[in-house]
Amino acid sequence: MSEEERLPTRQTSLPDRIKMAMQSPEDYYIVKYLQMTVERVVIKLEKTKMTIDYGEGFGQFVLSFTKDSFNNLPEESLPKPFSILGIFHGLVSKFTEPEPGFDMRKWFDYLRDIIISTHIALDFGPGVECFSFEIIKRFLHGMGVSEIIIPELNNEYFRKILYEYPAVKYWVLAHEGPRDDEIYKEIMRRDTFHLCLQPNCKISLDDVSNCNIVNLEIWYTPDTSNQLSQKDLNTFLKNWINGSNPNMKSLSIKMEFEELDFEFTNNVLAGINYTDAPNYRKRKFPRSFMRHTGTDKDFIEYKGGYDFFRKDGLRGTIFYALDDSYGDLASFRFIVWPNFR
Repeated sequence: MSEEERLPTRQTSLPDRIKMAMQSPEDYYIVKYLQMTVERVVIKLEKTKMTIDYGEGFGQFVLSFTKDSFNNLPEESLPKPFSILGIFHGLVSKFTEPEPGFDMRKWFDYLRDIIISTHIALDFGPGVECFSFEIIKRFLHGMGVSEIIIPELNNEYFRKILYEYPAVKYWVLAHEGPRDDEIYKEIMRRDTFHLCLQPNCKISLDDVSNCNIVNLEIWYTPDTSNQLSQKDLNTFLKNWINGSNPNMKSLSIKMEFEELDFEFTNNVLAGINYTDAPNYRKRKFPRSFMRHTGTDKDFIEYKGGYDFFRKDGLRGTIFYALDDSYGDLASFRFIVWPNFR
């Protein structure tokens, strides 16, 4: 059989191609020519495995280590996986090794030929600190990381990641992350497209007003001293009207629900000339201005809100409402409309 006869046609569906790649003894030839593209791939590193997740509708690969592999680890690389599974649409198949001695990076490069993405997100999962940061750096070398997700890491390890990737534009920091004011202030000072954080330390009005972040999300913490007050938000909006945060497109804050809509907005918009936007009128906001996403929807639809204008004519809008999906929390959102002068 010729090589061309062994290859799947371009009309073959993606799940079928993956299935063929995982079950064929000649998977190298099939995988080599798949070259499918997705918007985002997440690489999650943990103590006992690495997961390569291509998002809903595509599936993932799970590369598992032995439980004690990190105790006998060579200094130069991550351990070699003993199990490689592909999980797609409920189908679980085990990969065979294309060549003897494939290490973790070779496996990643090989699997990346199946589905390609220009946006690579790193998720530092539980127990990843058992691998030295030098090993992680060697594995990631030349990978072109766009996004970093850090749910739980000690301060020292976090600092190493922070300073190793100064050009990363997407950061997601969860509530079990570092408890160090200077770490947060450092990342707030960077030119960042999207920052989502659930801070364990104080995020001040000055931190927000002086940042150069395009899309900022601040999630709720039980310590309410960590969240901006209504007076802080009022000052922030006045600063924006006068020219601060020129690159910001959105600010989202989850906070405790304290007052009704009109009471909250009266305080936040005190001294600001604004108009009520009618609830029956839908307005489309470009999703690309919000953050990176794998959704097919290009716009988010908004109704209502309160409009005001910056001194250069740009329109801003705030929304405030009880968020039923988070219990007794409220959502505050400020957005800047593109080209609406």
